[in-house]
Amino acid sequence: VVLVSARFGKVEWFAAAYAGALPTGAFGHSHSGGFGFTLNYVGPKEVVCPGVGRGFVSRSLLDAESFDEAISTATTAKMSAGHNYQFWRSNIPTIHNVEVAARGLYAVRPISEEAFFHANQYETLNVPQMVGNSSLHRVARAKELLDEIAPTTTDALLRIIGDQGDRQWPIFHDAASHARGDLSLWTVCSVLVDLRA
Repeated sequence: VVLVSARFGKVEWFAAAYAGALPTGAFGHSHSGGFGFTLNYVGPKEVVCPGVGRGFVSRSLLDAESFDEAISTATTAKMSAGHNYQFWRSNIPTIHNVEVAARGLYAVRPISEEAFFHANQYETLNVPQMVGNSSLHRVARAKELLDEIAPTTTDALLRIIGDQGDRQWPIFHDAASHARGDLSLWTVCSVLVDLRA
C-alpha cells in the first residue's frame, strides 16, 4: 500500500492505493472538494457488462468538487457490479454510507449518533449477494461489541475495529490473529477519521 498525494490544476487529493492499482482501494481525501471516503468490497450476485469497474469509480471520486458531487458520481456511475462507500464532509461533521449495485441501484444512509458497522456485505441496499463467513462473523461480533461498548470515544472505536475476540474470523486480521487460528485474509490498513478534530 502506498499513499499518493496529487495535484491536477485546482484538484488536490491524497489517497491510499494498492501498488499497481488506481487510487483508491482503501481511503482518500479531496482537499479541493472538502470531503473524503473509505470503501469496502461487496459481492452482488448480478454483474452487468458493459459497465464501469469500481476502481475507476473510486478514482473519479477524487476529482469531484464537493461531497454532494462525489455521492452523485458514486450513485450514477453505471457500475458493472457494486461497491460500498463511507463519505465524510470535512467542514460539517457529516457521514453517509452509500451502497451501489449494477443497473443504477443504490442506497444512501446518513450516519448519525447511532453506530453503524459494515463488513463487506450490503446492509442497506436489498440485492442478492454473496456473503462469506468472515463478513457474517465480523458483523455478529461488532453487534456484540456495540451492545456492550458505547462507541463515543476514539479508544472505543479503535477497540471495536481492532477486535480479535472471534478467533477464527476476527474483525482485525494480523500475524497474531493468524497464529491463533484466523481463517480469513489480512487487514491491510485501517483508518480512523476524527471529523471534530
